[in-house]
Amino acid sequence: MTIFLGHWLEQGCYGPFQCEEADIDKSGDVDFADFVIFAQHWLETDCFAPLYCEGADIDKYGTVDINDLDTFTDSWLDSD
Repeated sequence: MTIFLGHWLEQGCYGPFQCEEADIDKSGDVDFADFVIFAQHWLETDCFAPLYCEGADIDKYGTVDINDLDTFTDSWLDSD
């Protein structure tokens, strides 16, 4: 189990949105600091360029919603 978990944590970023998209605080990983920012903007509907609700609107469609949460969770605990 330890080997499997170690490989899972080392996987890194993949998918249509790389982990740098979900790395809201730009620290090189997706962790609780990013989640705090994401949660502060949850369900906001006025997210426009250039800030997109401090980066919480990951897909840049103007709202922080379930689509952004899906991308965020796919990158959870990933690092560059």
